Amino acid sequence: MQGNMTIQGIIPPMITAFDKNGSFDEKAQREIVSFLIDKVQGFYPCGTYGSGPLMSVEERERVAEVVIDEVAGRIPVIMHVGGASTASVVDLAQHAEKTGATAVAAVPPIYYGFKEPEVERHFKAMLDAVSIPVFVYNNPKTTGVAISADFLNRLAQLGISGVKDSSFDILVFYAYLRTVTKKGFIPIMGTEALILPAVAMGAHGSVSGLANAFPEMVVELFNEVKQGNMEKARLLQTRVSAMREAMHFAPTVPMIQAALRKRGINAGYPRLPFVVPEGLHGDRAHCHPKLPLVAGVHLRIDGDDTLIGVEGNWRSAAEGLCGGGRSARHLRSRVGGYRRGLFGAGGEVGSHLASQLVNCLGSLTRADETKTVQLGCQRRPGD
Repeated sequence: MQGNMTIQGIIPPMITAFDKNGSFDEKAQREIVSFLIDKVQGFYPCGTYGSGPLMSVEERERVAEVVIDEVAGRIPVIMHVGGASTASVVDLAQHAEKTGATAVAAVPPIYYGFKEPEVERHFKAMLDAVSIPVFVYNNPKTTGVAISADFLNRLAQLGISGVKDSSFDILVFYAYLRTVTKKGFIPIMGTEALILPAVAMGAHGSVSGLANAFPEMVVELFNEVKQGNMEKARLLQTRVSAMREAMHFAPTVPMIQAALRKRGINAGYPRLPFVVPEGLHGDRAHCHPKLPLVAGVHLRIDGDDTLIGVEGNWRSAAEGLCGGGRSARHLRSRVGGYRRGLFGAGGEVGSHLASQLVNCLGSLTRADETKTVQLGCQRRPGD
């Protein structure tokens, strides 16, 4: 058992690899582990990125067995075991402990919008069932249950060892830091977008989805914050956040898999209802001739084929995504609007923009590397 390993640093919420038929792809999963294991400080399988809610209990147990076997005790593994049924969550937690997980984590029981008494009983059952650390995964967007600071403090007194906070609200995380009084409690930020403010105030690490494909730059950011190099950390946080926004032009699980493939890793396929966006298959897309230029990221069309315009570097591109009076969120909403309004059902241009970003950024490993992200859109002859 790995329960005495230190949980800190950058911990990717590891994706789960499936084959084209939707079955678990063990070979691809082991390849993902091998790619990441010397670059990060832990793994968090079977969570949101890991498609845990899309798998049966038996499938999740098999993923745990494969990941823990491939890790072989080298870094901590926090198995996410959350679900709707307390019985199934307890079964998964006990299996994870038996298999060799460092810790387990769970969202509050999903679907029914349970209140604090039910949620407390749920976590108490987990605590009674295993001897390894148990983490609360706060993800109100997907569960409909928000864990307040006072409630988290009560759960900590019952025995909860830490929290992964994916509220995307730094004030919620700060309230956790102020309110939870348990000695040795482990607060973890659930997004790379808030590493700087979270780690600077005491977060032990981050469960970073971006680190599934680009671990180097996220670890670099974490280390600079820990070392107190705030000027460089601010620059790195800006670039990591810009990269995160770029990877959200299409559903993030297929985007991460596409980026890993670009880096030479067999990451398998997503499971339905996720699909690989059309643009990431290399299919053709057509650009509306009146597509405006948006924050310096454009799609250039020559005839029927999408081409990449090669100009600038990652520094200027990151500033273009987040600066110049247009935020990355604004950029994303604008592209989404064009995709829905001008390009028909299926979002093929949005998918193609996503694919171009993957192609441009797929080999980027350090936030200060030179890398092109300049795309263009031109009218076709006759438009």
